[in-house]
Amino acid sequence: MVRATRHAARNGHKADDVKGVAGPPEPEKKGRRRKVVRIQSTASPATNMGAILEGLEESGTKKTRRVLQLDLDQGPINNLLPDECIIAILEKIDDLADSLRAGVVCKRWQELEKLARREVTATREKDLPQLRKEFPNCLKLNLQAPRTQITGDLTDDGLAAISRDFKHITKLVLSGCYIISDQGLQSIGSGCLSLESLSMEDCHLAGNPGLAALGNCRQLQSLTLRFCPKFGDKGMIDFSQGCTNLTTLHLTNCNEFTSAALNAVGKNCKRLEDLTLSDCAGTTSETLRKLSLHCSTLQRLFIKGGTGTLDTGMVALLDRNSDLEELSLIRCEGFTPHGMGLLALSRNALIHVKEVMLDRLIGFNNDAFATVLERNLGRLQKVNLRGCTGVTDRGMVKFGQIRCTTLEELVLDGCSSVSNLGVASIAAGFSNLQNLSINGCSEVDDEGLVAIGIWSEGLKEINIGKLPKVTDPGIASFVEECENLETLTVERMKISSATQSKAKSKGCVLRVC
Repeated sequence: MVRATRHAARNGHKADDVKGVAGPPEPEKKGRRRKVVRIQSTASPATNMGAILEGLEESGTKKTRRVLQLDLDQGPINNLLPDECIIAILEKIDDLADSLRAGVVCKRWQELEKLARREVTATREKDLPQLRKEFPNCLKLNLQAPRTQITGDLTDDGLAAISRDFKHITKLVLSGCYIISDQGLQSIGSGCLSLESLSMEDCHLAGNPGLAALGNCRQLQSLTLRFCPKFGDKGMIDFSQGCTNLTTLHLTNCNEFTSAALNAVGKNCKRLEDLTLSDCAGTTSETLRKLSLHCSTLQRLFIKGGTGTLDTGMVALLDRNSDLEELSLIRCEGFTPHGMGLLALSRNALIHVKEVMLDRLIGFNNDAFATVLERNLGRLQKVNLRGCTGVTDRGMVKFGQIRCTTLEELVLDGCSSVSNLGVASIAAGFSNLQNLSINGCSEVDDEGLVAIGIWSEGLKEINIGKLPKVTDPGIASFVEECENLETLTVERMKISSATQSKAKSKGCVLRVC
């Protein structure tokens, strides 16, 4: 028996947590007493059964709590729960594998799991009609080429079918769709008006008319374009005029966009928070400068590659976006030591940044970066200087003197000029450092490694590799000194079984590559 009662004053229970609450006393009867479990709804909508039940009674802005009272003598609890309750539970499962496991419990759950499924992946266009029947409530659709093929078989007719049969989807991923054209994208632009996220990869035939048509998806917040060679300025300008709510824009190997396109994005998309420009030939100093004229809301910026000298435009963009939290510059050869100097003179650049990745940055300048760290308002948590050959002991000493208490992760892989003095300085200066990687710091020897163990009291994870001057006894001494170490990764170095046993005896996870 399943009985729903209103959560009014009559039950007298406080709705703070989900709990099994004993029901009202049953009158004495001959024979066995029935077992009754009462599941009480609560006000925390994302974490428990009670919240799920509360959502079933929601109507408009009014929410009515209710209690399910289950008589367990009538059978297993999964048989007593109504379909809508099980569906609501299954909808809370984020992992697809877990959702599929629930679907094999029984035939009933299999059907309910299909009703609850919100994300579906397809590899063949001919499967779309069947997917629509099996998963009528699908909101996220991934179309990708089979693993054994480079290209998929999705055509413009398939996109027309999606715009007709999946018109309420909020997320669409098109990967390996080489043969779709402007006509297909125009179908999406006219039919999928609830679209919030769109990702396209290897769309080689579609061009500006198709991109412009996507501007009709006014609710679009995220756009990712990878290896789409025919999209250019005209299409992006028209697109940005329609999708003014865009918050995320990722462009990879899209070489036809110039400063005009990014200027339009900055001017029309006032809420842009996440920008990626990866290996785009149009990433120039002028492009970044024009973007900075209107864009001031960035929280994440990822730039890889670039054309020409980027100094002036890069600093203008960073100075304009003072709330930036994540910065990644990968192989930006156009950002020179002069640009780092300009960055140090900026008052607003990187003052709120939490994560900085300067990967293989040829123009790295120790003094300028130290100035940037000093200006940071105590928020910096992760720094990755992988492959920055300009990083030296002198720079590490300066960093350590800043006493950045918020820094938790530091990567110095490939910084071959850093020796014992450098690593000892950062170990002593960054008191809350938990994760350190010095793979390829070839000047560090046993003394430097042991100094890390002594000074980095909070260190939990370290990656060491390709350190020719570090010996097995040095690793053993480091393990002995580093009291809180949880994970030790050793790459391309010899480590004895005795040292491995010592690490494991201290509860440390050892990874030897």
